[in-house]
Amino acid sequence: MNGDHFVVLLPYDKKQDLTAYCDALLRALNGYARSQAGSYHIELRTGICCAEDGDAATGINDLLDRANIALKAIKAYCMAQVDNLWEEVTRFENPHTYYVDLSQKLWDEKNRLLSERAT
Repeated sequence: MNGDHFVVLLPYDKKQDLTAYCDALLRALNGYARSQAGSYHIELRTGICCAEDGDAATGINDLLDRANIALKAIKAYCMAQVDNLWEEVTRFENPHTYYVDLSQKLWDEKNRLLSERAT
């Protein structure tokens, strides 16, 4: 499932409040996803554009245009990163196993999270 182009308009006192809101939203969505089936992960990409930061962007349409430009840039960056992968890794039939070395700290965290999920 894929969905994008969501706009949230929020009043705030400090810009840090917006970042905290986005982080909390991602945690809540992933918590819900794990509670339902547990086998999928939600990717949330956020960008914050404050009306007072814009020079000419005073209307909602201007802000949405900026958001769409940013979204296109993010998608282009992701596709460029995928293009760097070997074909053996990205093919759907008989994909090559892609091994990743983990630091001991990350290995321990991974196992801790897996054991939490199993209980």
